[in-house]
Amino acid sequence: MTADWTWDDPGIPDDELFLRKVLRRPDCWMPNVTTGEPVVKAGALQFDDNDGMSVYSDEIREDLGVPRSAVADWERYSVVEFEAGVVRKEGGVVRDPIPAEKPIGPAHALVRSPSPITTKDEKKAIRAKIAAKARFISEDPNPLGVSEPS
Repeated sequence: MTADWTWDDPGIPDDELFLRKVLRRPDCWMPNVTTGEPVVKAGALQFDDNDGMSVYSDEIREDLGVPRSAVADWERYSVVEFEAGVVRKEGGVVRDPIPAEKPIGPAHALVRSPSPITTKDEKKAIRAKIAAKARFISEDPNPLGVSEPS
């Protein structure tokens, strides 16, 4: 592990919500067998690279006055939310603002593993933790699993 690798920010509270866009493909979600509500599949939560998994702080987004819809293009993506504490046993969350990515870029963050060289198993464990607790946000104008009227 290098001295430059920061994998968790203890200043981010466990209950802070983060948003992650998820492709609107059938292999990215499934209906809950009891409720029928959509549930994200762990495989849909891919790490962008070894730098981490891109997410957005819902708190910073709100402070910026930016709607949640700025996170994703609703034609291609849905959005899930989860609390920072969900990943803390296997990984962490660090702020990674991208000022040039307007309007949501300043809220950008990364989910990371403790080591800069993340193994497949480490990524899989983090994705599974998030998938188990993530919820699709209600602002989606085309909610998954809802049939169109005939």
